[in-house]
Amino acid sequence: MLFIAIGASIRTFLNYLRPVLMIDAAHLKGLYKGTNLVAVAMDGNNQIVPIAFGICKGETVMAVENEFPLAFHAVCCRHLMQNLPLKNKKRKGLFWKTCKAYTREDYATSMNILQIVQPDAYANLCRAGPQRWSRAHCPLVRYNYMTSNSVESVNACVTPLNFTAAED
Repeated sequence: MLFIAIGASIRTFLNYLRPVLMIDAAHLKGLYKGTNLVAVAMDGNNQIVPIAFGICKGETVMAVENEFPLAFHAVCCRHLMQNLPLKNKKRKGLFWKTCKAYTREDYATSMNILQIVQPDAYANLCRAGPQRWSRAHCPLVRYNYMTSNSVESVNACVTPLNFTAAED
């Protein structure tokens, strides 16, 4: 429906920022429904640089897969955790230890423990593909970005506006 890419931000991204784009969506409420999409990047000081905004009817990754078939697509570990049936803080801690493991040996140790204590969560993580969420298996550099918090910070600034029409 609407897509805005900021030329100066794109040039900055291509020449000076870490080569990682973080994309997230926020559902619009009020008179005008839809989904607000935001893409951001970060500089060497972890400062957020907005790259593009868009408003569409719904959230989907099909466009990314169709337009950028060779792009690597990692998932936000926090969102992944929210979709797992982890039963307590210790198991959530084990999940984060698994995500952030630097070596495949440390990853395997944590996954083996998770398989014993909560096999359903283990199975879901295997289906998600460890290369998409595990630092130890990621084929590219993630620059320690395991969540989409930077994008959610931008969304938090925009969504209170709610895009509602002014009352007469």
